[in-house]
Amino acid sequence: MFRDMSLQSKTNLNISGGSDNIKYFVSFGYLYQNGILKNFDIIPYENNYQYNRYNYRANIDVKLTNTTSM
Repeated sequence: MFRDMSLQSKTNLNISGGSDNIKYFVSFGYLYQNGILKNFDIIPYENNYQYNRYNYRANIDVKLTNTTSM
């Protein structure tokens, strides 16, 4: 009824940079998880659930003055 193992994959890409006054950060992510149930020919539908997730994040930091940043 269950597989001996299932696959899981996680991938991330991060980019950052900038200068003393402006800094940026961008991140992309992907997660894949395969189900653990076996597929049988007698079942007319896909019973093995899979999970896909995508992430995105972006930050910008700006130094307005010596004491203030946004």
